[in-house]
Amino acid sequence: HGLALVVHKSLLPQLRRIPDVWFVRALSTLLTITFITVNWVLFRAPDLSTAGELLGQMFTSFHPEVISSFVSVRFTWVMMTLLSTLLLFVSERAYNRMTASFVLTPWLVKLLLFTAVLLLAVEFHTSNITPFLYYKF
Repeated sequence: HGLALVVHKSLLPQLRRIPDVWFVRALSTLLTITFITVNWVLFRAPDLSTAGELLGQMFTSFHPEVISSFVSVRFTWVMMTLLSTLLLFVSERAYNRMTASFVLTPWLVKLLLFTAVLLLAVEFHTSNITPFLYYKF
């Protein structure tokens, strides 16, 4: 992470010349997510040999035929991941509008949303998932 910050700061003058349009922001977000995901492997793998093997599989062993079974088994996780990813692209203006709308929402609707969030938390807690990455340290 620190090395990425150093590289980013050193390239900042060149990066500022790139136009700030939706395509560039989307590509930038995709690059950041990919960087983070790839580097999580280094923290999660028990050793560098396993990390190298996992990284190799990430880029060479893609099997599209298992996507439907993965989605059916982890439907809630997939939907939450997709929603979270889409929310990365919400503009500040749209975010401010959503915040204002939520503030004006009746308390009963907020209670229902809170209940839904609690149910999701229970769903995620009771599913058989890999423990959080940093619990390993």
